[in-house]
Amino acid sequence: QTIVIPLVLEIVKKRGKPKAYRIFSLVWIVGALSLGIVSPSMPVWLIYVSATIIGAGIGGCIVLVYIILPDIALIDEAVTGERSAGSISGVVSFMRKLAGAIASYLVTLALQYTGYLKPVKTEVDGIIQNIEQIQPDSFLTALRIMFVFIPICLAVLSYFASTRYKADNEFLNLLQKHLHYTRGETDEKLLTEEEEQSLFKMI
Repeated sequence: QTIVIPLVLEIVKKRGKPKAYRIFSLVWIVGALSLGIVSPSMPVWLIYVSATIIGAGIGGCIVLVYIILPDIALIDEAVTGERSAGSISGVVSFMRKLAGAIASYLVTLALQYTGYLKPVKTEVDGIIQNIEQIQPDSFLTALRIMFVFIPICLAVLSYFASTRYKADNEFLNLLQKHLHYTRGETDEKLLTEEEEQSLFKMI
């Protein structure tokens, strides 16, 4: 996830944030699909390949969320005339905490109701060891739902949500010029009437 950050920034420069987000959403989906087809009979290294692809996709999406966040604050300022970056950041942080809590609760339910077998403590040569149990198919299915199906559904949803986000590099350039003028940082209006109309149509 860390290694992919320079690549994210490079794609943002060339393609813009919405397109970059869609690219990494697709990477995440491909990674999750590859994890879904991994079985015990396959080579172990395939797990690492799947994990690498998933890590790249998730890393790109997470970085882009935080790169896009300041843009939302700028758009809000252009519409309302007020700076609400703190409130917007607070809502995002709350949603992340809420999502984490819900996910943890769902994992606990899955362990409880899908037949998860706890390791059995056994004494071997005077040493107590935890012996892992062979898990039932119901639990393995639940794992695939949690780590493959649900993430793919969320990634697909976020992919299509990002198609509604029109703040490409050209839009952000116009927005910055508009805000420089409305904040009083320059006395000269930097946008033509056509550019300003185009900007607010996109908002």
